[in-house]
Formats: sequence, structure tokens, C-alpha cells
Amino acid sequence: MIEYATDTYQVFNFSGDEVFQQFAMSGRFITAIIGYLVKMLNLSENAIYWGSSILAIIFVLLSIYKLYKIIRKDVKNKILRILIPILIVINPFSIELFLYIEKGIMIFGILMSIYAVDNLIKYFETSKKRNIIYSMIFMFFANCSYQGVVGIFVAIAIVYVLKYSKSIKEFFKNNIIIAVIYGVAAVIDYILVKIIYSSGRVSGEIVFAQSVEKIIQETGDMIKTTYSLLPHWAFVLVVCFVLMILICQAVSHKYIRRSGDKQSRKRGKYAKNARSAYKKYIFRNIKNFIYNFRNDCNSCNSSNYPTNKFNLVCGEKYLSFCFAIWNSGIVFMYEL
Repeated sequence: MIEYATDTYQVFNFSGDEVFQQFAMSGRFITAIIGYLVKMLNLSENAIYWGSSILAIIFVLLSIYKLYKIIRKDVKNKILRILIPILIVINPFSIELFLYIEKGIMIFGILMSIYAVDNLIKYFETSKKRNIIYSMIFMFFANCSYQGVVGIFVAIAIVYVLKYSKSIKEFFKNNIIIAVIYGVAAVIDYILVKIIYSSGRVSGEIVFAQSVEKIIQETGDMIKTTYSLLPHWAFVLVVCFVLMILICQAVSHKYIRRSGDKQSRKRGKYAKNARSAYKKYIFRNIKNFIYNFRNDCNSCNSSNYPTNKFNLVCGEKYLSFCFAIWNSGIVFMYEL
């Protein structure tokens, strides 16, 4: 059985010109051109569906393979070397794209974003400015495919900024480069839409300052409410917690590897012992978190707690459990 998102049924009823206008007005020019050609060829709905699905699968595999080639020299463990690209490319958000008829082009945007990361890394390694240009071109193609997937570029690129930044100044410089690549491609896409169309979703009613203000406001609300899925501020707590652990791990690693006077080696030994004790603490408390989480949830169910109280208590225990699991994962990945 073939299933679509509700938007797809509307697209099926459009003419070629209407399909082109629908996607081009959103800045998705690659989708608009291919959609127009498909309509001109008068292909059946089933043929379009299976053709798009095959393209999506091919682009998923190419994205995983390309990301594997990027990270293989940085990830020593063979299992993680395979698992990490799969988990990054095949996530709940990319799986959702398979509900749309244009899934093949959407996943193509993910592939283009990963190629943009690859060229950014080449710039970090060689300082050749042409790689920045290539990265912008790939990001422009990603924006013309589907703007909803371009965030993967920033998520992966930030990791390599941390790797290749040798000083605070270089760290800020590399972050600015990411912002420029990301922003220039999006602005070019937006300008093209403004040039071609002067009504609808891209009319003069859009004020840049107001749009930025709305983005900041809604982003702050999402961060505060944690998308209404977990207790408020949970996202901020997780980020702060992970950053704290990464900083502690980095300092510990630095002390352990330092060679020099006796005092430095002594500090390194203390740091190594502290990390070992910390891992034992995590293992011990994971069991306690699971036990407490189960008991508290059973208590909530059996004592006529209000629904919001039940969600709050169990949510807090669930969040604590996630902290423990996440932290243990960081410690293990650091050791691999």
C-alpha cells in the first residue's frame, strides 16, 4: 500500500506549471524543475512514488558512505565508524521525509550538505579558499532541494571546528566561516525567489528584522519548553551537562598526555584515577536510576496522582536516567 503526507495529494492534482510555482516560490528550485518534467512526461502516481523512493534509498546510502569516509580517520573503533554515519543520516527527522512524494530530492539535500562538510574539512586542512566556494555551491544545491535538511551541515561541521581550532581566535574564525557558508547559500536562494516572484510567500510583506526577531523568540520558547516533550529547560541542562563532561575529559586527557616535570605526571595520574572512579560512579548510579524510576512510576500509578504530577515525577526520573546513559556513552566513546 502506498501512503503519502497530505501535501502530496494536492501536488498530484496540480498541473506542471502549478507544481513548478508551488516549489519554486519556496526556494526549492531543483524540486520545482524535476516536478515540472515529471508532469510533462505524464508518469503515473505509482511510477513517481517508486522512482522517488529508489532515489531516496540511493541518496541515503551515498550519504552514509560519504560520511563514513569523512569520519573514518577520526573514529578508531570499527563498529562506531559504521554506526555513527548510519545514526546521523537515518534519524527520525529524515525518516519522516519518506512520507512525501519528493522524498528523493529531499534526501539529495542531505547528500549535498555532507559534501559541503567534506569541502569545509578540506579547507581546514589545506587553507585553500576554493574549498569554501565548493562548500557554498553544495549548500546552495541543498537549499534548492529542501531547506529543512541543511541543519545537518552545521551539526557535523561544529565537530570539526573543535578539532581544527588550535586557539580561541581560530575557533571564532572557523565558526564565522560556517555561518558564512550556511548564510550565503540561503541568502542567494532567497534572492532568486525574490527576483522571480513578488507575491505569495515571498512578497514584500516579509521584513527581515521582524523575521529574525520571530526566529529568536520561537527558538527561545522551544529551548525553554523542550518541545513540550520533557520538563522545561531539560535541553539546556543536557547541553550544559555534556559540555561540562567534555571539558573535564579534555583537561584529563591533556594532563595524562603531558610529558615533563614530575608534578605534571603526578597531576596526570590523579586525573586518570579520577576518571576511572567517575566511570564506576556512573555504573553504580545507572542501576539506582532505573530502580528509582520504576518505583516512582509505580507509586504514581497506584496513588491517584494528578496526571500533571505523574508526568512531572516520571519525567524527572526519565531525564536523570538519560543523563546517566548519555554520560556513560561519552566516557566509553572517549576510551575507544
